[in-house]
Amino acid sequence: MGQEKWIVAVSGGPDSMVLLDTLRLRGYELVVAHVNYKRRTSSDRDQEIVQKYAGSYGIEFEKRDYRDDGKHKNFQQSARVFRYDFFKELCTKYEANGVALGHHADDDLETYLFQKQREMRSNSVGIDEYSRYGEMKVWRPLLKYTKKDILEYCQTNNIIFGFDESNADTTYTRNRIRAELNAISETEKQSLMESMSQRKHDWEAQKQQFEKRVDTWGDTIPIPQLLSQPHPSLVLRRWLEKNNIDVTRTTKKYLDEMVKAIESGTAKFTFNNQSLFASYGEVTVQSHSALNNRHSQLEYGDFDVYAFASEGSKIQGLTLSDNDFPITVRYAKPGDSIALRFGRKKVNRFFIDRKIPHHQREKWLVVENCAKDIVFVVGIGCDEHHYSNNPNLFVIELNVSQEDHF
Repeated sequence: MGQEKWIVAVSGGPDSMVLLDTLRLRGYELVVAHVNYKRRTSSDRDQEIVQKYAGSYGIEFEKRDYRDDGKHKNFQQSARVFRYDFFKELCTKYEANGVALGHHADDDLETYLFQKQREMRSNSVGIDEYSRYGEMKVWRPLLKYTKKDILEYCQTNNIIFGFDESNADTTYTRNRIRAELNAISETEKQSLMESMSQRKHDWEAQKQQFEKRVDTWGDTIPIPQLLSQPHPSLVLRRWLEKNNIDVTRTTKKYLDEMVKAIESGTAKFTFNNQSLFASYGEVTVQSHSALNNRHSQLEYGDFDVYAFASEGSKIQGLTLSDNDFPITVRYAKPGDSIALRFGRKKVNRFFIDRKIPHHQREKWLVVENCAKDIVFVVGIGCDEHHYSNNPNLFVIELNVSQEDHF
């Protein structure tokens, strides 16, 4: 246990101070992470409380002042992204297991009621004890303890903490729910807790079912199978995660829009170095990879995804002269066209005529000469100016069968 290293998010409030104290006593190696938002007169006081505790036990202390990058519609969203990115950075720096957060049972119930009020279909009911933010593991050890338990712990163990006065601002929906929960009896609250617990149990059973389905799909989903799921957007999220696409910041609304686009039969969405395509009844993810290979002279051999050979099939052949070099082998781009005997043909038109799926179009090989003319396209062959009965070059696509294309 002592070998595990955790970044502990500590605001200075009772929840995070109890989290820090209990994890210290359990023998974990810790790094305290504090974000100073500079929005309250008590912000510096809270930082001092956290820093003093960390210093008294020789715990590493990391602090960052909040900066708004202007990319988000409100402070709450911007602040969340800012602090989680900070925690993620520290996990990398200290090679930590993940970040520990101070959410407790009351937070769990508030989240559940928040989801119900907004009729949100989330990937969880309430708050999960373990989750991920990209590659970072997120752990919430206090979910079994109520706010009352936490305050009693502070009193019993003389834990100093600061109160965040913004929690009393009922203009925030979550704070309003919190105020309503504080006003009801313990019996009523317990009844809500039991209702949430049952909903969690039912949801976990559902999740196990669609996890099994996602495991069978690999990097391609038949669109009817996705749309037949009870919660297609949540299944889509899990499938994207399985394909190493970071959807941490992808909202439920955006996932719903993706499902609608997929249902229409044509869709393309980009996630950093990968793209999602929907066409001809399937959804596929594909990694981006640039190809821009220059050849200054005629040469034969294998070049990763293609080969230049001295013999091959008729459709693979072309005749090059010295005036064509250097040539470039790349993937097709929008606007590419090739001169054929019956006129110019757009490569995209060829894709449409042959019903080539979008994910295959992204990696379709073409050869361009030094004049930037397309002289060869896989599946079409060479242009009219480079045709002969005795080609001196055959372009062979590697690791792709004809069935994959046609």
